[in-house]
Amino acid sequence: AQMKKVLLIASEYAPGMLSFASSIINRLSESSEFEVYAVVVSRGKFKYEPLLCEKAKKKTICIEAPANCILEKLLFKIWPSKLISNINKTIRDNHIECIHFLTIDFTLTLFIYLKLRGNNSVYYTVHDLWPHEGERKSLAGRLISCYINWSTKINMKIIPNLTTSSRTQYIALKDRYPSKKVNLTCFPTLVTSQIVSGERVVRELNGITNYILFFGSVDKYKGVDLLLNAYRLLRNKNSFLVVAGKGIQYFDTNIQKGEIRINRFIEDSELKYLYENAAIVVYPYRSATMSGVLSLAYYFKKKLLVSDIPFFIDNISLQTSVFQSGNIYDLSEKIRVKLNEKSHIGDSGYYEKLYSTDTLITGYKHLYNKS
Repeated sequence: AQMKKVLLIASEYAPGMLSFASSIINRLSESSEFEVYAVVVSRGKFKYEPLLCEKAKKKTICIEAPANCILEKLLFKIWPSKLISNINKTIRDNHIECIHFLTIDFTLTLFIYLKLRGNNSVYYTVHDLWPHEGERKSLAGRLISCYINWSTKINMKIIPNLTTSSRTQYIALKDRYPSKKVNLTCFPTLVTSQIVSGERVVRELNGITNYILFFGSVDKYKGVDLLLNAYRLLRNKNSFLVVAGKGIQYFDTNIQKGEIRINRFIEDSELKYLYENAAIVVYPYRSATMSGVLSLAYYFKKKLLVSDIPFFIDNISLQTSVFQSGNIYDLSEKIRVKLNEKSHIGDSGYYEKLYSTDTLITGYKHLYNKS
């Protein structure tokens, strides 16, 4: 059979999107099913290049987003001409059969509307069908959020093939767009080669081990404030609480209280140290439509405690513990039980089951052949 010619587009460079899109680009590039081309946007230290495998790099065009001039930045958000001309050229030169927008891609909405509307070979990954709860933003922040939400809605409306990795979203999308082709594809692992071979020590931990770990950017919907309150309810604190990732502060590091807050961007090369030294990993989310954080905990075979939101329930192993979302008393009690569990490791075979390359390839083969 002939290899499908696929163009993967990733115009977002938020850390989670970098890992999500590069994981898909790498795995499809290395498969014998597809001939993969990619056009990606990086900015400053948020770069796709270091995350791509050699094979993917050869057929990927990397565009640098403007970082200084406000007018240039604004124009890039509405009509990123350099990005668009590279997309058009790639489609033209390589007889592309499937064009897949992987990362919300709100900057390309106008282009999709004008150039690709009604084109049956266009695909779109839906990340957040419902916007997350966030802290109150500035006026500019609120305007940007509105623009992103509006663009996402239009993209979903005008692109004929939709895919998501959330069962809840999949059902809602099928219901909302009965005439569209809607597919469920598995969430790619966020474990990169930099994470696997990472040797950097997290300096803020200063020899502290066996802690309760939350890792990720810290926003209201992730429930870190709930985790903090639950931790403070524990009677005997034999383990530190470590919250690692950039975002809302909530608390300052206080060694006497056993609380450590690492409010900065955590490099991939530090994650191995961060996870391997944790006693348990907790994801206390209030809501999440899709999230790759589970792949990290499973890869490092960590004992895991998550809130009972649908995405987690759909993707947890038998050994993962669950607490009632938003309930700090339940969370505190489950942390205590989890810390006292005899077994030191979490589910060992579950990472392969959920995040294997074969599962991902099969899903994308099905996605691109359906139309």
